[in-house]
Amino acid sequence: MLISPQLGAGKTLALTYLAWNNWFKKKRKLYANYNIFGFPYTKIDSMPDLEKMQSGFFAADELWLWVDSWAGKSEKVRMISNILLKSRKREITISYTAQSISQVNPRVRNVTDFIAYPMMSVDNNYCRVEIFRGPNPTLGSRINPPLYFNCEPVYGMYNTYEEIKPIDNKTKNAYKEHFNEVRENAAFIKYLMQPPPKGLGMGEAAALRECVAIQKSINPDSVKQEKEREKDDEIYAPL
Repeated sequence: MLISPQLGAGKTLALTYLAWNNWFKKKRKLYANYNIFGFPYTKIDSMPDLEKMQSGFFAADELWLWVDSWAGKSEKVRMISNILLKSRKREITISYTAQSISQVNPRVRNVTDFIAYPMMSVDNNYCRVEIFRGPNPTLGSRINPPLYFNCEPVYGMYNTYEEIKPIDNKTKNAYKEHFNEVRENAAFIKYLMQPPPKGLGMGEAAALRECVAIQKSINPDSVKQEKEREKDDEIYAPL
């Protein structure tokens, strides 16, 4: 799935919600190329990491930047394209963001099953996501109903200020599972404590309590490693 709004219109927010939804409700292993807070994930930031992914959900923020930055390096472009083409055989769902469809490498775009457009509410309390089937969205390919979700819990799951680093060829210390507490998300703490209208104006103690409450809602069993949870029983959090 390609998530492609206008700049700053909630593309990483929607991607992170889908990542949580797949990890929590569908109990799929999560891969991501950016930092996730509140539940475990495997960090993907190198070519060897991409090759090692086997089954699960890959949240790839600004994947278009990785591909476009290699426009003259055909071997690396081909490698990423091949991984995307193999995603069905490997049972990997790949969701990625781009500022526009035209920025996406044609090979990648042509194997994209869905295009999603997130739209924030006026008060930024919730997000509406319109989803279209196929790489060329039309009115007839629109999927109903649209997806809705509350924004604040998702703000706690990722750092809104994080910049995606270019992918590299490193082989050491790669492909590790990580777990970050929501209270370690400096951007979210800043949002909670910053005075309105840019934040909620909480005190430090109240902000930390809010982080604990959100982490409990998105990860009620306090799972810190993928191997800790059972795959059989589906559970649902109030998100």
